[in-house]
Amino acid sequence: MPSEDELLHALRRHWEGDDDLTGSEEAGSGTGHVIYAQDVVLEFPQSGERFEGTDHLRRWRDSYPTELRFQVRQLTLHDDHAVAEIVVARGDETWMSTVRMLELEGDLIRRERIYVLDGRDPAEFREPSLAD
Repeated sequence: MPSEDELLHALRRHWEGDDDLTGSEEAGSGTGHVIYAQDVVLEFPQSGERFEGTDHLRRWRDSYPTELRFQVRQLTLHDDHAVAEIVVARGDETWMSTVRMLELEGDLIRRERIYVLDGRDPAEFREPSLAD
């Protein structure tokens, strides 16, 4: 069983340092999938998409049409669950925020739920002095 620090490091490296998740020519090498349990379930609750197993996940990622860049803003771990706040850029587009709910089994991701959040400008009624 990995330590909390080792697991947090592996999760961060998964998004910030793995070419296999970027839609690059190296995609499909398999390295981006080693952190997933073979029977992983990946869900996008907002769209109803569901991918089961690393083979299905790999085919989906291999077909992704553009390069992705990830930046981990916050990563929290508690027992066998983790929450990751990650911003993602597709190609040259602007960054979009995501929240990922992870269920872990040892050092593997058993289930990942990804919520994609649209960015927006602050509400007009919030003055800068209220945010300080």
